Amino acid sequence: MTVQASEDILSVLQAEECPIDRIPELRSAVYQSIDRRRELESSLESFDRIEKGLSSENKAIVRRGVFYWLLGDPRNPTAPSSSS
Repeated sequence: MTVQASEDILSVLQAEECPIDRIPELRSAVYQSIDRRRELESSLESFDRIEKGLSSENKAIVRRGVFYWLLGDPRNPTAPSSSS
């Protein structure tokens, strides 16, 4: 099974039930295409809309983490900010 387009990536991430076995496949697709990566990065900017479509805050937090992981971003969006 391969990811055909960025819309497929977004549709998987926006779905209420995101199949965990597809996530590594999605990351591979993002890393193989600069265009897919750019589209995913621009989608992250409007992530609030995706979060509102999910049924729980936990799903939104996990989905945001998946977005960052797909992009190779080491941030942890759920960690409290440390001000040292």
